[in-house]
Amino acid sequence: MWSRKSAVWSVLTSLVLPSLALLASEVQPSQTHVSENYKKNVRPIFAQKCFDCHSSLGHKPWYGRIPGAKWLIDKDVNEARADLDMSQDFPFLGKGTPSEYLDVLEDAVSDGSMPPLRYRALHWDSKLTEPEIMIIKEWIKGSRKDLH
Repeated sequence: MWSRKSAVWSVLTSLVLPSLALLASEVQPSQTHVSENYKKNVRPIFAQKCFDCHSSLGHKPWYGRIPGAKWLIDKDVNEARADLDMSQDFPFLGKGTPSEYLDVLEDAVSDGSMPPLRYRALHWDSKLTEPEIMIIKEWIKGSRKDLH
């Protein structure tokens, strides 16, 4: 004879769990697409232009060991990574949601505020080129569709 507990468990395993698996399989392709698109087209740009501040994968320049400069760089990098950490592939870590990060990135790419001027002064090739801006904007547009 079945107990009430085993009857509930039977319903859960036969109806609810397969439904959850189906739901997960429907969500997975768009997340995979976002990740593949990011890895192929955008990550190389971010690795070159953004990771020094927004990732644990970046590197410090030689002057990052000089006491005053080290303090300033450490402070800037800690703040940057707290806001937007690109150490893992999209969706990023930090304070926001994937949708909010796309908004922030679009604003920064559009107005040229990233990387900041004082970073660009010492890293001349860090400014985004027009083709890089177009690639990032297209990725943002596609990622927004995939998230909704």
